[in-house]
Amino acid sequence: MKNLFKIIIPCLVLALTSCYDTMDDKDTIDAKYGNDAAYQPTLTVAVNAFDYQSINAKCTVSDLSNAVEVGMLLSNDKEFSTYSAYTADTLLPEFDIVAEKLNEDTTYYAAAYVLTKSGAIMMSNAIEVKTPKAPIFELAGTYTATEFELKENGLVNNGSYDVTIAFAENSTTEVLITNLWGGETTVNGTYDATTNTIKIANNQLLYNHPKYGPLNIIGVTEEDESTDGVTLTFKPLGGFMKSSYFEALITTGDNAGYTLNYPTYVEMQHK
Repeated sequence: MKNLFKIIIPCLVLALTSCYDTMDDKDTIDAKYGNDAAYQPTLTVAVNAFDYQSINAKCTVSDLSNAVEVGMLLSNDKEFSTYSAYTADTLLPEFDIVAEKLNEDTTYYAAAYVLTKSGAIMMSNAIEVKTPKAPIFELAGTYTATEFELKENGLVNNGSYDVTIAFAENSTTEVLITNLWGGETTVNGTYDATTNTIKIANNQLLYNHPKYGPLNIIGVTEEDESTDGVTLTFKPLGGFMKSSYFEALITTGDNAGYTLNYPTYVEMQHK
C-alpha cells in the first residue's frame, strides 16, 4: 500500500487534469499492445512437399501491423488441443516452414498462425496431410553422407559425398566402408545386428593427404578425448545412419601424432 499512496497523493495535490494528461490515449495503447478486434489478417498455409518424417509448407499473413511473431502450428488433432509451434525466423508476410522428425504413416493438421501484440494467437484454416510409411532399408548400399565438424566457433557443415557399405564375402558381421571422409579409402567395421551398430577400430587408413601423408581414423568425444573406436548407428526405418565423433590422425613426418581436423561426425541417408 505504501507504493500506491506515493502515486496517488501527488495527483490529489495537483489539478485533476494534470494527472490525466500523463495517460496514453487509445491510439497509443492500441499501437503498443494491439487492437485484436480491429485486426483481422488473412492467413493461409499450403504444403510444398512432405515425406515420412518432414513437412515443408508455405504460409502467408496479409497484415503484420499487429503481429510480433508468425509461424505454423502442427497437430495430430484437428481441434489443435495440443500442437507444436514452428516459428518463422523473420517477420514477413510470406515464409516457408519445415517441420522435421515427424512420425511415419501419421495424419497431421497444419495451420499458419500469427501472435499479436496482446498475446492472442490467430490461425488460418487447417489443412490435412498424412506422412507415408517409411521405407525399410538393408544395411548394405550407397549413402549420401553429410559431414559436420565441431570447430571453435560452432558446428560447421563441410558438405556431402557418397559412402558405400558392403559386407565382406561370406560374412554377416564384417563390413567394408568406403569413402567415409571423402578419401576414397576403405575401413573395416564389425556389424552388430542386435543393436544395428557398426564398430570401426582406430588407426585404419582414412585418407592419403598430399602434404601430410597417411591419415588414420581415431575415435574421439565431443570434448576431443580419445575413444577406443568409432561407432555408426543404423536405423533401417528410413535408412539413416549417424557416426560418433572421429578425427584424422597424421601418422608420418614432423606432424605425426597431430590431428588434421576438429572432432567430426557424419550423418548418412541411404539412397
